[in-house]
Amino acid sequence: MFTTEFNIGFHKPLDDQCLLHAQWRSASQEERLKMKDEFAAHLRMNKSVKRLKGEAKKSAQEDGTRCAAFFDLEKRLTCPESAISIMFYKNKLSLYNFTIFVLVEL
Repeated sequence: MFTTEFNIGFHKPLDDQCLLHAQWRSASQEERLKMKDEFAAHLRMNKSVKRLKGEAKKSAQEDGTRCAAFFDLEKRLTCPESAISIMFYKNKLSLYNFTIFVLVEL
């Protein structure tokens, strides 16, 4: 109905990225030199979180009495999305996608 009568389409949202990674990608060489320590600390934190995730999964698998689950709250999506001026200024529905991923079930 949406695509045939209203010409509104749906798409899978792109992967979001943190602000620091976005700044790093668009930074010049001089800006990257200034950000180097902060970005290196950020990468260390990412590795630490991945290690903790792996440990939680392994512990839950070995224990058998715990569940390991992780969640993700994606960015706010507006629905419907359009570049047409009359639609652009209309009130839209704000959509939040909260996902829970169970790594190990009881």
